[in-house]
Amino acid sequence: MRVELMSADELKTAMVERERSLREAVYIADGHLTLDLSYPYHIPLWRLDSPSKILRWVYHLSGKRWMTRGAIERFIELSLKQIGEDAESLP
Repeated sequence: MRVELMSADELKTAMVERERSLREAVYIADGHLTLDLSYPYHIPLWRLDSPSKILRWVYHLSGKRWMTRGAIERFIELSLKQIGEDAESLP
């Protein structure tokens, strides 16, 4: 097996592309948080109005075959942001 190393510029480009891809796939619009990975999966924002509800959704979504670590991270970030929280400020 041959492993090719990326240059710093290639790595930066890949990271920017990954972030862009996640922004397009996990977003808030029309009163829903949408995860569009294998197909659009819409969650009404009222179902994400507390940290405990968000945690229940993280548990539920983590069991989906199409879920990725990056998408879960973006889901958490957006969910917490829409209720005025961030992961660093939670107890």
